[in-house]
Amino acid sequence: MTKEYIEIVIRKAIEDIENETPRLPLEARIGERAVVGRLALHLTKYFSDPELSVDIEYNIDPVGDRKWLDAHEELSKAAKDVKRKVYEDGTIAVIPDVIIHKRGTNEKNLAVIEVKFSDVRAKESSYARLKLTAFTQQPFEYIFGVLVSVPRVWEEFSMKAKIEFVQ
Repeated sequence: MTKEYIEIVIRKAIEDIENETPRLPLEARIGERAVVGRLALHLTKYFSDPELSVDIEYNIDPVGDRKWLDAHEELSKAAKDVKRKVYEDGTIAVIPDVIIHKRGTNEKNLAVIEVKFSDVRAKESSYARLKLTAFTQQPFEYIFGVLVSVPRVWEEFSMKAKIEFVQ
C-alpha cells in the first residue's frame, strides 16, 4: 500500500462521514471518539486484504500486553503537558485512535491514525505527532503515522480536513 492510497481512503472515509444521515452533532461539541469510530467503520470497506483489521483504541501488543512507548525526553514532556502519565520507568501507556494492522503480530502494521478536532490546543496535536512518530519505530514499526484534523462544522468538514503523515 502506498502513502497516496492511504491518503485517498482516509479522505473518502471523511467524505463518507459527512454524507451520513443523520449526521453526528459536531456543533454540540461531540467527543472525538465518535468521529474516530465512524472513520474506522468507513475505512474498513477500503481494505480488501483479509489479513488486515481496522481497530479503534487497540491498546494491546501482539503478546497481549498493554502498548507502551519509551518516552524519550521530548515525548515525556509533551505527555506531561497534556496531563498523560509518564511512569517511573520512563514509559507511557498508549491507545492509538485507529490502527490498520494484522492482529497478533507486528509484522504487518500498516497505519496508525490519530484524530483531532482542528480547534484543539496545539499541545494536543504536538503530543499526537510525537506518539505517531514513536509508533513508526521499534517495536511497532507502523509504515504510516497519520494525523487527521477535522473541523467541528459540517460546512467545512471534508473540505478543510487535514491529513498529515508523520514519520
